[in-house]
Amino acid sequence: MTLTGNNTLYGIHGGIVGLAANFAICIIGSLLIPVSDSYRTKIKNKTSLENNGVNM
Repeated sequence: MTLTGNNTLYGIHGGIVGLAANFAICIIGSLLIPVSDSYRTKIKNKTSLENNGVNM
């Protein structure tokens, strides 16, 4: 919008339009790209309360 010289789009500030576009891109991207099983297991092991490698 900056390159076109417009500050608003239908009365909505350009920063809000950009924020909404970035949000939509992140949500759509995370839904389209699946998480691999190895990465899911790795994260599950890191966030598990059992066998996390901390000795008390």
